[in-house]
Amino acid sequence: MYGCLYKPDTGEVLMTVDAPQKADIELQLQVYPDASIVFKKVDAATQYIEAEEPKDRPLMNLQYEDHEIDVSEVLRVEGIPTGTTLYYPGGQVQVDDGYIEWSSIEEGSFYFRFINFPYMEAEINAIVRRA
Repeated sequence: MYGCLYKPDTGEVLMTVDAPQKADIELQLQVYPDASIVFKKVDAATQYIEAEEPKDRPLMNLQYEDHEIDVSEVLRVEGIPTGTTLYYPGGQVQVDDGYIEWSSIEEGSFYFRFINFPYMEAEINAIVRRA
């Protein structure tokens, strides 16, 4: 039998369980006492729960011209959903205006991670090179 424990306010999957009996799945509420349960097979990486049904997490649909840029050239990423947390070289910020602009005076590879549940997490590895 399959079960899924999830946060009732967001639908975020906390745990999936494959157990012989329903009671074995319900026992997991001791670990997550504020969770809700659906007795369905759920893919925790790509789905969330809405109205007690598994739903696919949407993609962020980020838009940018190119992830390879020259030193001091601007990388502009658009289509970022409001409330997205961006982890970027040197820190993190919440994006509420739908885009970011970033540049570097250093060559190298720079990692960006965009997180905003229920969207799938997105990543960009920007390559900065000398012109």
